[in-house]
Amino acid sequence: MDSLGQILTFYSYKGGVGRSMGLANVAALLSRWRRKVLIVDWDLEAPGIESYFENYAPISKIREQKPGVIDLVHSLTTKDKIDWHDCLISVPLSNHKGFEVAEELKIISAGKDAGDYVSHVQNTDWGEMFRSTNLGIQLEALRSEWKDEFDFILIDSRTGITDIGGVCTIHLPDILVVWFTTNETSVQGVKHVADQARLAQNDLPFDRNPLLVLPVPSRDESRTELKKATAWQERFSQLFADFYSEWLPKGLDRPT
Repeated sequence: MDSLGQILTFYSYKGGVGRSMGLANVAALLSRWRRKVLIVDWDLEAPGIESYFENYAPISKIREQKPGVIDLVHSLTTKDKIDWHDCLISVPLSNHKGFEVAEELKIISAGKDAGDYVSHVQNTDWGEMFRSTNLGIQLEALRSEWKDEFDFILIDSRTGITDIGGVCTIHLPDILVVWFTTNETSVQGVKHVADQARLAQNDLPFDRNPLLVLPVPSRDESRTELKKATAWQERFSQLFADFYSEWLPKGLDRPT
């Protein structure tokens, strides 16, 4: 039975759509509403979600000392396991004007920002780790612990179709938030990944509620090109109708 916490993976098929910035803003708002929020930077090849909060704490310096996702994942399959609590970086939003009642935000970075970070990521064979170790079971236990301690866990995923992206879109989320622009490659890419994630999650050997998908168009060009923007909105409505319908209040027709 799932815990009360919710895990949301923020995913985009291509970069440059504002996914990470969107995640950072959602996290700050939820913290301001006094929700317990954990951000996990799983964009291992382009890390840096913590940079959005550098004004609140010297996170870049902290990251040089604290382990993160890549360190934690490797430790899960060894005897020298890292306690994920030791990876937490605290962001005291309550110390900033306008966030007087904010809950302290927590971040797990992509990994310790040491000289071997890049090679550590590049030499990680995710497929082999799943085949030869019990990584899937370890990730499920980690997922449950996060959901027990936080109201919302926001995961910043790698773009494209990768093994890392599979962990973020299939193994971890309750909700998959897909970000896209008015570009057919971007739209079709997130649709394909979302469909495949739903099918693959059904095959996981764990009890899960059905994966919800929330499509988010990240740009609105209606102020400059109203006709083109309207056409794209109709395209989104048709292509993602099944996803949107799950979010509509009862009694409303799904988008057509």
